Amino acid sequence: MGVREQYLTILAEDGRRVANRFAFASLDVKGGEKKDGAWSDAFYGMYGPDDHLPEDERMRNGNPANDFDPTGWTHHYTNHPADERSPMYRLTNGASKWAFDQLVDAKEFWGNWVILFLHEVAVLKTSNEVFEAIADDQGEFTKDGNRLCVWFAGWRGWGAWSDSLDAREENALRKVLTWVFAGATQTFTHKWPDPGTPEAEALIADTKGSK
Repeated sequence: MGVREQYLTILAEDGRRVANRFAFASLDVKGGEKKDGAWSDAFYGMYGPDDHLPEDERMRNGNPANDFDPTGWTHHYTNHPADERSPMYRLTNGASKWAFDQLVDAKEFWGNWVILFLHEVAVLKTSNEVFEAIADDQGEFTKDGNRLCVWFAGWRGWGAWSDSLDAREENALRKVLTWVFAGATQTFTHKWPDPGTPEAEALIADTKGSK
């Protein structure tokens, strides 16, 4: 049976995404070739959301073939706080995704320093005059050219924000901060955006436009 016949058989039995992964695994794709627009199209053809496909081409629930992952992409999400399959997500009953989103928003608004600050006070329990002043929102501080406080209407300071969290949210926040600073996992982005998201669509449009 040739590759085409095998592809059609897998398509009929396991769905389009699994068949595309089989086709990818059958090719000799070198690393440099994965950077062009064709690679982004192939990637989302393998991992895109099933609801974009006709019903008879979707993956079958409970099918072990669904886990076939020739690119190793799912390894990027090992224990990721926003991944419903991760141990952290399950241990926190989904609160880790909330905490992760909170930290992403904080980083985008205040900058990288705020993640270090929150890790120091929430996980390491560091206490000093500057940190306490920041937590109480007592003005602005500058260190290494970075402004360490930004006030806006309705903002009452990190101390008040911390007081507003319940025990479940505090636990999830500490777990996510610990995960961020564990080993090399100090990032809030992934090589590939989640399939089906606006970021993924923008990536595909950008790579096609650059051809």
